[in-house]
Amino acid sequence: MRLRLEIIQSNKAVGFQNFQLYQKRKDIFLYGNYESAYVRMALGSALQHKSMKSLEVRFFPNPQNNEFKKDIKNFWRISTRISKMEKLVNGSASDRTSFDSSNHPLFFVPHLIKKPDNSKLSVRQQLGTSVLQKSRHYDLQIGEYSNQINNIISMRQSSKYFAQRIYAIDAANHEFDARPEVFAYLFRKARYESSSNFNHFKTRNVLPKLQITYHVGEDFFDITSGLRAIDEAIKFLNLSHGDRLGHALALGVEPSEFYDFKSYKVFLSRQELLDNLVWLSFSLKTHGLFDNALESWINNAIEEHFAWLYRASIPLSSSNHSVTINTYINAWHLRGDNPEYYFDVDNKNEFVQKIRNSRRPYDLLQDDFCRGIREKDKQACQLMHHYHYNYDVRIKGAEIVTVEIPEGFAKIIRDLQDAMLEKICHLGIGIETNPSSNYLIGTFRKYHKHPIVRFYNRWLVPTPTSPQAFVSINTDDQGVFDTDLENEYALMSSALENAKDNNGKPLYKATDILRWLSDIRIMGMEQSFMLTHKHLSEGR
Repeated sequence: MRLRLEIIQSNKAVGFQNFQLYQKRKDIFLYGNYESAYVRMALGSALQHKSMKSLEVRFFPNPQNNEFKKDIKNFWRISTRISKMEKLVNGSASDRTSFDSSNHPLFFVPHLIKKPDNSKLSVRQQLGTSVLQKSRHYDLQIGEYSNQINNIISMRQSSKYFAQRIYAIDAANHEFDARPEVFAYLFRKARYESSSNFNHFKTRNVLPKLQITYHVGEDFFDITSGLRAIDEAIKFLNLSHGDRLGHALALGVEPSEFYDFKSYKVFLSRQELLDNLVWLSFSLKTHGLFDNALESWINNAIEEHFAWLYRASIPLSSSNHSVTINTYINAWHLRGDNPEYYFDVDNKNEFVQKIRNSRRPYDLLQDDFCRGIREKDKQACQLMHHYHYNYDVRIKGAEIVTVEIPEGFAKIIRDLQDAMLEKICHLGIGIETNPSSNYLIGTFRKYHKHPIVRFYNRWLVPTPTSPQAFVSINTDDQGVFDTDLENEYALMSSALENAKDNNGKPLYKATDILRWLSDIRIMGMEQSFMLTHKHLSEGR
């Protein structure tokens, strides 16, 4: 019993870190032959369903090209063997005599793992400032992540038919380790350079766009951190129709309950807090959400932390005394650029000049607003330089501070959630939800309070007022959570059927729950990257 309790997630703590602790314990027992066994189990349990139309296999893409190809071939071999055996046992006479691999439901979604910044802080002195030689996450960006992206591009461009079954890419794991900016220009590169391949006659074939599903807004110290990460993923990775957000709990958790759970105190690094406050100020104005008392609190907090973090760390010669909130907002908009562009904002470094002259479209965000900032707002570019390369900013920014959540903050955050959800709906971006996984990681303690009920509540309420998002119910990782799609649907169905108001009256009718689940089932099929790929290939 004690051994079982140490393997399953049996405590009352929340958050991805708690889940990861238990997952690492499982890895102690799963190695060698066991590893391939649980891959077969995860694939087999899904492929045995006769109604299975498509199956996403998400896996860590090995940075070594040969190993990456070997992994894909292994997944394909295992799944093909399972499908053949299933047809032999349960199929019709025609099924038993032939197996058409072109109609195989398997396709691949390599996902990069979010990791802590492992770049060494090598320092040199310049104009009274300690300047770092490497930007944030530099070693991972030019090393592991770059190799993985290049492997994906190479595989998509190859002539083997299963290589073109790489329909999408993903980034997953602990959100605190790496924000969307870390993957931004690399994901844009993957899309740009894997858009075509060449056949045996050296003729260029245009391939359907590589889709993106990005795990974001799942685990956070503050809802604002999660919402900002969602916004950054959409903006920096250029997410659009057909792309998906994984989990996105920050969009749907009830702010008043979250802050009550946190005793109206949050603990953040000074850099994250400053970024959150500046982004919040910009977002509230963008969506027309105003609260004079909160605006005053936000502006005072921004000035306090900016003075401590940047004004005290940047030489006076840089005119940092005239930097405004708008300047910082402009700098934030550039976070999705290749950080090497800002190593030397005075254009004196030949290496940086070479990058700027290369004109690779994926290195820099290409919208007119960002181009205008780079051309006209030198102070914003200087802030980007100090964000990445100023030693004092990096060290002071990692300090943890305590924030007392003011009155009215939860309400304004809830309004912002609705505004962002509406934007996501207009963009046609889907939201993947995973009830079991989200329950174990999130802060809600009852399944009927899962954010999906807020994302999409048609049939459940008489007159839906919130934006109706494009959602799906998923298993997350069958090799980890020991669940299947039927179980995830059953969990939500049971939870909604048993949900009651304060007077003990059922909140929802059984017929309405079935209609709601039917809608989500249809949306889930429409979210399939295989279906999107097929439609795009046929020009639909």
